[in-house]
Amino acid sequence: MKYFLILFTALIWLAVPLDCRASEDELVYSIINGRAAITGFRGEPEFLEIPQTIENCNVTEIKLGAFYGCSSLRRIILPPTLEKIGENSFYACYSLEEAVIPDSVVKLGNGCFCGCTSLSSVTIPLGISEIPVSCFRACVKLETVNIPSNVRKIGAYAFSGCTGLKKVTLGEELKEIGERAFFMCSQLERLYVPSSLTVLDKEAVGYGPSNQGAAPITGFELSGRKSSAAARYAEECGIKFIPNNDIIRTAASYHPSLHSEKVSEICVSVIMLVFLVAAAANAPRKKRCKK
Repeated sequence: MKYFLILFTALIWLAVPLDCRASEDELVYSIINGRAAITGFRGEPEFLEIPQTIENCNVTEIKLGAFYGCSSLRRIILPPTLEKIGENSFYACYSLEEAVIPDSVVKLGNGCFCGCTSLSSVTIPLGISEIPVSCFRACVKLETVNIPSNVRKIGAYAFSGCTGLKKVTLGEELKEIGERAFFMCSQLERLYVPSSLTVLDKEAVGYGPSNQGAAPITGFELSGRKSSAAARYAEECGIKFIPNNDIIRTAASYHPSLHSEKVSEICVSVIMLVFLVAAAANAPRKKRCKK
């Protein structure tokens, strides 16, 4: 038993990267008004955990280009004190496989994960109101994206070139999808667009490259409410559109927000059934003739 415990402990130590937490000496940072901001990193890290505090000051920001082109970085853990990830902060970190963005983050900079070609998993926090320009552009291994309900805008080219993207869930408060936001997402076969959306910019979804510059992707479908911005966009672009009734019947499992519509439909049916049963019970009955 003793030798088993020693072996188990040794295996645990081997499994944990020795450089998992960046020290203050390894990080390049600045402190202004009692708040620490990461501006860079010395060396070639593979796994990195940014501390919550440096010199007793909360780490609240990753500055512009802090890890720009850091090709060795495979995984990073960001602290729950973080509020902002700056422009191009992880640009071209092509070995980065996972990005867990804490809920404390309220702002993402343009192109902050652009060119992260190994990125297969990303968590977008609830406090984000906008996915900025080119934020996840050319993240070719990204397969699933869930946009939180607080997001009002997806900027131009935000997911452009995400050729592995298969499923996108849009929040019910989304107002705008920018130009070519989902351009060249060739494996994305269908997209449900909430009725809250009012702007679908030029070639925002369902388009890929062609000899003429761009053309609708064969087989791509948009779904949403009749007479919505999505319906008008589909008609103008020659993209197949599936109206609301088809969504409730066929796509409730595709988009979580549709479960509420399905529940509403069931509730209405139950109420109608109860009403009919009550009406039948209170209807005047014919008296039986005595023999």
